Amino acid sequence: MRQTLFAFLFFSISAYTYAQQSPFSTSATVGLTSPLLDNGLGIHLGVNPAYALLPHVAVEGQLSYLYTNISGSFLSGNTGHYHAVNSLAGGIPTTRLKM
Repeated sequence: MRQTLFAFLFFSISAYTYAQQSPFSTSATVGLTSPLLDNGLGIHLGVNPAYALLPHVAVEGQLSYLYTNISGSFLSGNTGHYHAVNSLAGGIPTTRLKM
C-alpha cells in the first residue's frame, strides 16, 4: 500500500486546456500526496496559467493547494491536518520541435 501511494506522489492525473491560436493557456493538475516520514494521505490541486509574450518567450504562474491528513507523525506520533497554499510566477523560453 505504501509503495502505491509513493507512486502516486510522482504521477498525477492532469487535464490540459489550450485555446487554439491564443497566447493564453492553462493547465490543471490533481494528485495524491503522501508524506515521506509521516503516515498520511492527501490531495494536491494546482492551476498553471501561461501567456506567450513573443513566439519564444512566455510568462507562467502557478497556484496550488495541498491538504494532507497526518495519521501519525514520525517523531511525536501526533495526528492532524496539513494545509499549504503556494504561488509562483516566472518567465520561460519556449521552443517548438519541428518534425
